[in-house]
Amino acid sequence: MNKKTKILVLSNIWDYRVMNMNLGKLISKLYNKEKKILFYCQPSLNDNNFLVNFPNAKLLNYRFSGGMKGFGIIRFIFNTTRLLLFNKPDLVLWSYVGFTENMFFAFLGIPYILKTDSSQILKPNSLFGRLRYRLSVEYPIRKAKYVLVETIEVGERIKGLVDRDVYLFPNGVPVKLFTQYETEFKKKTNGNVDPYILYTGRIMYEKGVDLLLES
Repeated sequence: MNKKTKILVLSNIWDYRVMNMNLGKLISKLYNKEKKILFYCQPSLNDNNFLVNFPNAKLLNYRFSGGMKGFGIIRFIFNTTRLLLFNKPDLVLWSYVGFTENMFFAFLGIPYILKTDSSQILKPNSLFGRLRYRLSVEYPIRKAKYVLVETIEVGERIKGLVDRDVYLFPNGVPVKLFTQYETEFKKKTNGNVDPYILYTGRIMYEKGVDLLLES
């Protein structure tokens, strides 16, 4: 019998809304292909939702994401060592740019893929901040097998940082659900009135609100 490939996925927490985003779709596809899924995150009230959707996956909900001062760095090293020593992933698909765990993957030669979005951290001004930035951002980006970005602008920022290829991987729209909502909306509204848009995201250029209005 062939050994199942162990795939580690990192995130801050599991949220039930993630099922319709890239991360949820990725895990679903891997899960259906009978890969061994390890999901490493902080504990949250949505943990049970993950277990219901992926009963045969392994939820590792002890990730530390606090400050790295004092006992923080000790807790982080302990939790990361525990993660890698007892689970030994074959591939990290994926982690996020800026996650400190990426340094361990790079040092240990564990193949990993990074993803970043519009909130990718910027280079700090302090000496210690720049040193940490090089170790936790620039170095892991250089060592990653692939880097995925959600917008063209973030991709250009990455290319300017380390001069490497990136791959555009924007979040998609759940078309079936969108069509269902659209049909229900048309039934409840008067077709003669002007359309209106409800937008609940951040009002930022990266979110493409201008493109939404133009469409």
